[in-house]
Amino acid sequence: MKGGQIVGTTSSRGEAPRDRPLTPGDIHAMIYHVLGVDPHFSFLNHAGRPIPLIDHGDVIPELL
Repeated sequence: MKGGQIVGTTSSRGEAPRDRPLTPGDIHAMIYHVLGVDPHFSFLNHAGRPIPLIDHGDVIPELL
């Protein structure tokens, strides 16, 4: 991972993202990706229904 990267922009006071807002799911996807785990992996519960590893999120390419 690249450190010290700036991803997106914010308002002049830093109160809200202007473009490319990131979510906790994006951070989780990034961590899983770096650890070698597919962030889109799903587990099966006892009833056989798929449960996603993360709810929503994508890898942040600017940090790779």
